[in-house]
Amino acid sequence: MTNAEQLRVLQQGAESWNRWREENDPEDLELEGSDLGGAELAKAVLGGANLESANFEGANLKGAYFKRSNLRRANLRQANLDDAYLRAADLFEADLGGCQLADSHLARADLRNANLEGARLRKANLRAADLRAAKLDGADLEQVFARDVDLRDASLQGANLAGANLEGGRLEGAALRGACLAGTELKGADLQKADLRQADLSKADLRSAKLDGANLEGANLEGASLEGAIFLGAKLEGARFHL
Repeated sequence: MTNAEQLRVLQQGAESWNRWREENDPEDLELEGSDLGGAELAKAVLGGANLESANFEGANLKGAYFKRSNLRRANLRQANLDDAYLRAADLFEADLGGCQLADSHLARADLRNANLEGARLRKANLRAADLRAAKLDGADLEQVFARDVDLRDASLQGANLAGANLEGGRLEGAALRGACLAGTELKGADLQKADLRQADLSKADLRSAKLDGANLEGANLEGASLEGAIFLGAKLEGARFHL
């Protein structure tokens, strides 16, 4: 249940909120279901807060602090979360469509079933984040640091992952049709049964990667590093290698 006093202070903006929190040191932050659409909350300190199902659509949350916060099923569409700190935050089934997350910290965050379609995550830290079955179609993930990320059954069709570090990542069954993975680090990644049709994997590092049963029809693998990669049962019709 939402704490009325806490919501009233938060609605006054980040400066008032941070001062109130420092002065009162509340044990629990109960803001479940709060309507904060369009709010100006840049650099707000909301670590550990219960914000389940809260509405932050279009809000300015640049540089905000959400470590271990509960944002399950929250509406963050079109919100600005550039430079935000969301380490280990719970974003299960959250809607982050069109959200700005450049340079954000999402290491070990729970983003299972989250909607990130069209989101801009350039240079974000997604190390060991759980993105199983997440929707990332058309998202910009250029140069993200996502070692050991879990993207099993995620949809990344047309996404931009150029120069990303996905070493050791789990991408079994991921939909990457038409995605840009040029120069991407995929060493030791598991891409079994992934859909990589028409994907750009030029100059990608796929050493020791598992591509068993993957569909690489029409994919561009020119200049890719493939030492030790396994393609057992993979579909390679029309794929371009020219190593």
